[in-house]
Amino acid sequence: MSVIIANIRGLIVFDFRTTRFSVAQEVEGVRFLCYILLSFIPFLSGGITASWSADVQYVSSLHISSDYTDVFVLKPYAYAATVWGLEILDISDPTKPFKIGEVPTDGEAMGVSVSNGYAYVADGYAGLQVIDISDRIHPEIVGSVDTPGEARKVEVSGDYAYIADYRSGLQVVDVSTPESPQLKGRVESGWETKYAYDVHVSGSRAYVADGTGGLKIIDISNPYKPQILGVADNLAGSARSVCLSGYYAYIAYTEGSKGGLHVVNILDPSNLRLVDSIDIPKPANCVHVYVDRAYIAHDGGLGIVDISNPADLKMIIPSIKTPYEVEAVQVSGGYAYVADGSGGLQVIGISRPDQATIVGEAPTPGRVYSVCAYGNYAYIANYDNGLKIVDISDIYYPQAINDVSIPGEVNNVHLAGEHLYLAAGSKGVVVMDISMPSDPRIVGKADTPGSAADVFVSGRYAYVADSGGGMQIIDIADPANPQRIGDGVATPGSAKGIYISGNYAYIADYSRDLQIIDISDPKNPSVPYAAEEVDGAAWDVYVSGDYAFVAYGGEGLRFVDVSNPKKPEYLFYLDTLGVTHGVWLSGDRTYLADGRMGLLIIDTSNVRELRTVLQDFDTPGSAESVYASEGYIYVADMFGLSIFRASTAIEPPKLLDWDVNGDGVVNISDLVLVGSHLGEAGADVIGDVNDDGRVDICDLVLVSSHFGESYNGEE
Repeated sequence: MSVIIANIRGLIVFDFRTTRFSVAQEVEGVRFLCYILLSFIPFLSGGITASWSADVQYVSSLHISSDYTDVFVLKPYAYAATVWGLEILDISDPTKPFKIGEVPTDGEAMGVSVSNGYAYVADGYAGLQVIDISDRIHPEIVGSVDTPGEARKVEVSGDYAYIADYRSGLQVVDVSTPESPQLKGRVESGWETKYAYDVHVSGSRAYVADGTGGLKIIDISNPYKPQILGVADNLAGSARSVCLSGYYAYIAYTEGSKGGLHVVNILDPSNLRLVDSIDIPKPANCVHVYVDRAYIAHDGGLGIVDISNPADLKMIIPSIKTPYEVEAVQVSGGYAYVADGSGGLQVIGISRPDQATIVGEAPTPGRVYSVCAYGNYAYIANYDNGLKIVDISDIYYPQAINDVSIPGEVNNVHLAGEHLYLAAGSKGVVVMDISMPSDPRIVGKADTPGSAADVFVSGRYAYVADSGGGMQIIDIADPANPQRIGDGVATPGSAKGIYISGNYAYIADYSRDLQIIDISDPKNPSVPYAAEEVDGAAWDVYVSGDYAFVAYGGEGLRFVDVSNPKKPEYLFYLDTLGVTHGVWLSGDRTYLADGRMGLLIIDTSNVRELRTVLQDFDTPGSAESVYASEGYIYVADMFGLSIFRASTAIEPPKLLDWDVNGDGVVNISDLVLVGSHLGEAGADVIGDVNDDGRVDICDLVLVSSHFGESYNGEE
């Protein structure tokens, strides 16, 4: 069987057969203990993982979209840093750029520099990634080094890479051996809002845009011991980018809802002087100087400033509007190459600066919020980019075969026979005939009073989670003429997810938890029933038998006894490390779309006796929803479709005395389990590892002293 996870930018697929996973039960009182333990176990920041693998193997991927954050031009190619990774585009014809290669990175790529056949990527909290680009169609990560902060921008000079590492200032990395980069020197930024956003290297000096710390000039003649030569910290706003030309540094800054450009004379680093400044209408993100023009990337587009006289700046064009928000710009020849966030790469002709216009683009379409699959096709809710249909008949080579423009914002999809029902936000519900996936057709529409966030089809009715419009019911006996019945049912919160089981509709009502509505008579549904209010925001819900499983955002997964739907009862919750937006059940496995933590798999064969281990699989973006189908795990992630297979089941290892949950390793789950039973007494109480008949601090200390140990094969 398969699971599909939808995410803001795409789809990822996992396959599992008979894998075994289980998860720790956690109660309200344990969360405080967890936070204390986490503060003493820094290596846990990568997420809780099981002690045995599911033998998951990568199969294939289909990258759908990206957020462009930086661009480096070395004609005839442009190298784009995207939140997904590195993309390489052919710009031999600037009016028709197209992608030729790509490689995902572990973090969020924010900056890129190219030197001697390698691309150096500032990869956020994953540090520096070194990528071999000798084969531009198949670039490959060959080395990496973590940095103490968040790598924002990078510039390479000789054998060294200089990294603007945000809170950790300037970091110097020896890249003489690209496969084994090494941290060597550093200069801290300071405190509060003095963060290193950008770096420019010229000769033996590095120039750092240091937020409210202004401009720092650093002597890097000895890369192992860089020294500050001068600081210009009396500049207005927060310095975000720096570029040099002659004796001047040009600094793009942001100040509240606007931004601007400073010019600083850098001839004498000990006496830095502000020469001139000019305002721009939006916060500035990047500046690139080319001949006598400064090109400023800002939230409103691209601005062009005449710098022929640095002491008398003149605005040529305050803003060339682009589809999104310009993050970075580089100029080459008669073109400005713009990293435009979700707008992808925009190419602007600048041979006549006063008449600059967009001449080419390589867009990266929309956000992916949901997915469903059947047979040879997957259907992706691509938000304001409509519906994307993917051919998965060859699971190793998924192919996007159709992009369908849909009115509204496609948040969710539900497949019923030969029709697909789309929750289309402000446009209500859209019905599509997909009997021929290569030629899908919109056949019907039904407006709703709110914003359609989710839809579930049962019998002749479509039930809609309509945000502020509560639950709406639509008669779809004739899919070409869907009709809304009555005024629906108001819910106290904002209906985000819906599941139908028997005669009841279960609604994830955001701030007002789980709401249950009797729909035995769809024309006269009941008022909502609800359990007591709890912390968190309900995003999604799945019902199986007497239990509802509710995705509660930052609060993880909640288990609800709905054996009496009119009196639902919260049992307990699992606090995950991510933000749980989606939940799906298949058999005795529960699948969570857990935001940045990716896909979590839980053994729920016995809901009331859950035991330890949480298994997780990282995904490139932020997992939004999860869906199960035949044979593979499909994850709709922020950036595209990736497919994985779990070929074999791995039995859990034998127990250690202090391995409380029996997963074969002493880890955070054991501490959580012991903590959840603190104060309990009895002959066989869970967590009494020293067998003194009581669970107390001594048991916690004993488990902690064996932290990280695992079964070694001996009885």
